[in-house]
Amino acid sequence: MKFTLAILTTLVAAAAARQSKPFHLKAVSDNSTVDGTYFFACHEGAAIEGLCIGSKKLAQADNFRLNNTRSQPNVGSLAWLLKGGNFKVSETMTLYTDPSTNVALPLFEPGYDSAYVGFDSDDKMYIRVYLDDTKNPPNSVNGKKLYRWLTCTTYYTGYTYQTLAWQLGEAEAQNPTCEPVTVKRVFVNDD
Repeated sequence: MKFTLAILTTLVAAAAARQSKPFHLKAVSDNSTVDGTYFFACHEGAAIEGLCIGSKKLAQADNFRLNNTRSQPNVGSLAWLLKGGNFKVSETMTLYTDPSTNVALPLFEPGYDSAYVGFDSDDKMYIRVYLDDTKNPPNSVNGKKLYRWLTCTTYYTGYTYQTLAWQLGEAEAQNPTCEPVTVKRVFVNDD
């Protein structure tokens, strides 16, 4: 009975989930070198990709999709398709944290973990939170949107790139190369 219920639950969840139209991720920044560039998936390890700053040419931008539900079409897991010689694997974005820094690294990896993102009415990407621990005692908030995206020179498993990053907490990023950036969704048909 438990097995049947687990299969039924999985099928219902799969039926409710859907994937958005493809889109690119564009950087909007006060830094003219970064402003107007597009992100692409860059190799960070075996089947692990980061989000590197590309050029201002769409030909070098990757397509992304949002795995979402009908009830929340602009919130879900950010997905990218890893293609090999004889395989295709949809990877979702996670946030890798290291205890030595307050800057998290968005990474695409195979598996079930993912950091949920949303897109507001201006197509700006955010992460929604439900905790406010700046008060004593900590309390819940009703889905506050955070826009703490950065571009930084980052290092992960031997690779150094200029990538998208996420500022953990309200303190300034300790990585001196980090600059604030707005990440905008640009649907492929809107290019």
